[in-house]
Amino acid sequence: MAQLSEDLRFAVRGLIKRPAASLLLVLTLALGLAANAVIFNVLDALILRPFDFPGQERLVRVHETSRDFDGIDLSNVAPANLLDWQAQAGGVFSDMIGLQWWDASLRGREAAERVQGYKVGPGFFDALGVAPVEGRGFLAEEARPGQDRKVVLGYALWQRAFGGEPVVGKTVRIDTEPLVVVGVAPPGFQFPEGAEVWAPLVLPDAATAARDRHYLSVLGRLAAGRTRGDARAALAVVAARLASDHPRTNTARGVAVAEFRTAFGDPVLPQILVIWQAAAMLVLLIACVNVANLLLAQSAERGRELALRLALGAGPGRVARQLLTEGALVALVAAGLAMPLVALAARVLRDSMPAEIARFLPGWLINVATIIHSDEALLATGFIFTVHFFNTHLRPEKFPMDTVVFTGRMPLAEWKRDKPAEYDALAAAGRIEENLVEPYQPVVIRTIRAFAWTALAVGSFMVLWIIYAMVFAYR
Repeated sequence: MAQLSEDLRFAVRGLIKRPAASLLLVLTLALGLAANAVIFNVLDALILRPFDFPGQERLVRVHETSRDFDGIDLSNVAPANLLDWQAQAGGVFSDMIGLQWWDASLRGREAAERVQGYKVGPGFFDALGVAPVEGRGFLAEEARPGQDRKVVLGYALWQRAFGGEPVVGKTVRIDTEPLVVVGVAPPGFQFPEGAEVWAPLVLPDAATAARDRHYLSVLGRLAAGRTRGDARAALAVVAARLASDHPRTNTARGVAVAEFRTAFGDPVLPQILVIWQAAAMLVLLIACVNVANLLLAQSAERGRELALRLALGAGPGRVARQLLTEGALVALVAAGLAMPLVALAARVLRDSMPAEIARFLPGWLINVATIIHSDEALLATGFIFTVHFFNTHLRPEKFPMDTVVFTGRMPLAEWKRDKPAEYDALAAAGRIEENLVEPYQPVVIRTIRAFAWTALAVGSFMVLWIIYAMVFAYR
């Protein structure tokens, strides 16, 4: 423990002794870590864990398939087909609930505003395991004509439009119609697709329900002990029966039972965010490469210090432990600096979203997130590429790549030109000869140069891509 404390004190003194280099090391790592953390937070919130409902493993989305099904529009269930599924699927589902998108206009205390809403089956909140913070959800009889003039408000909408005043049991006007508020959803609940208001979905009776109009989404909760495979098998039987009974509308129409998390998420967003995460990881990788270059540049300066420590009796393990302590200290300081940067970036990202777009999580977040985050990421990547390319590739005497990063060796004339102070010090001490080594075989140098040309070509393409994106992407 005493040795660790001594190593830490020595590492701190070393960082303070070289403030400019230490600051550059910390900032480079902190920016790379912060960029990765911000993008991963978005990825985690919108893709990996977009929903947090109890018993979510039993939730599914049921939709129709057909010859022209595009795999994206899952709100494609006809009301008559949903009624038949509910009646004939046996005990596979404990709930099967229809959802219909609703573009509502709500009159609040001071002004009217347009809000995203959904008309839902009466078991909607129970199926999701969500209890309103005020009032209740919908009753089964409220899904009948004439008894459906009820509404549940989202928590944020309640605070925004009514100032958090008691509203349960009161009448509000939505789309000029008087509706009685029966409940207020809990904070943060905006399912599906940023909904802020919910009303009962009234389905026609089986005799008159349309079978050729496909516009409903369907949420299902599997019965205890049942699996998605059981649900597929049961609904496949129902679909075959419907195709036989209604050949004009149901021929070649099947039923799919999709995983809840992916099916109710954005179909395109995962691919986009994965690309952004890869780009952020590339930024971090380049930052690490530049940190390695900075450490290599310091190695010559510290050569005499380390040689003196070895001469005074410090073993190689002791010196290695000291260097590892210094590296760990730099990484910890960079991680600590990255945390407020992540918080600041997340705050800017959230506050910069227009309210009319932010509530459409998760589907429409990427439109704003791309615009806000991409410019920062592109500029950071462009800056790092510029510095890295100049130091490693574009100096005439180094083109196409400085091989020192791989070999740790440089020609004597180049060392004399680039590091005259170190050369003069060793020459005065008569130690030039003891630091000379044989050059690597030509095949090694050729391999390094082949890699250099490849890296230069890929990097140049990415720089051009950055310029193109910044000039043309948002026109």
